[in-house]
Amino acid sequence: MTHAYLAQLIISMGGTGNLKNNLDKSFQDLFEDYAKYIDPDTGKYKSTANSPAQHDYMAEHLINDIALGIKDFVETNTPAIKNDNSVSMDNYTALAWSTLWGTDAFAQFLQKTGETEDTQKSKITLLNSRTSNDCN
Repeated sequence: MTHAYLAQLIISMGGTGNLKNNLDKSFQDLFEDYAKYIDPDTGKYKSTANSPAQHDYMAEHLINDIALGIKDFVETNTPAIKNDNSVSMDNYTALAWSTLWGTDAFAQFLQKTGETEDTQKSKITLLNSRTSNDCN
């Protein structure tokens, strides 16, 4: 979903660099161009492939928003969790980061924070244990 949002955003701005000149391309083609060549810091087209661009952008700019969205959703559907002192913003942030597992952005996050995949998983497991998965 976030990848589609980023592609839509660049298209809605008229594209940058070669994207602007190739509006007749399919959405998939534009999306692939964006994923490969847009610099997440400048939004400008690069001449060399930059495939992790979207993940870097998500890590830098969207993780907190994603975590807040997850928190809002969980608290709306499991109101008692608001009073559960064992659940903190770290649990929601770990779940947000799980969307980037296996990416360079996630590896950099682990390196910067000293976290491990196991510590992230345990935070998610705790959150899951405090919420209801009943869809009825």
